[in-house]
Amino acid sequence: MTIVMSQTLGDVCEAVALLDSRTRRRLVEIALENGYAAKDIAAIMGVSPAAVSRYVHESLSPSTETLCRMIYGIDDETRTRILVEAAQTLWNALERLLHAIPPSPDKMMLAEGIADKISIILAETTIYNNKKPTRDNLTQILDTGKAEQA
Repeated sequence: MTIVMSQTLGDVCEAVALLDSRTRRRLVEIALENGYAAKDIAAIMGVSPAAVSRYVHESLSPSTETLCRMIYGIDDETRTRILVEAAQTLWNALERLLHAIPPSPDKMMLAEGIADKISIILAETTIYNNKKPTRDNLTQILDTGKAEQA
């Protein structure tokens, strides 16, 4: 997975800014789990190895800028794992917010907009996997998510 740095970097950093401190620390842990040494992560982030240790073992969390340096300084496989974790965290928060909105025309418009965006992401993913994107794929993914909530 090659990330286009110009626009995507800004988009990712904006999303990273929304993450809570626990999730930020977890993203550093993922890099360590994927074989990076604390000193290497520290060099990429521009912090001391002691700071990396505090990110993992204490309640200190990296700043948005520091975490973005790590995300774009590591290999594609680790970056993908980190971005999936971050996206899942943000999706879970969004889902809780959506469930809190009472039924209304605004909620319907928001849900339709989200469904359209998900269908675009699904199309990109299925094309990447050499599958033909279909509405059934989207429905299946949404139904699976509903079943997991129950």
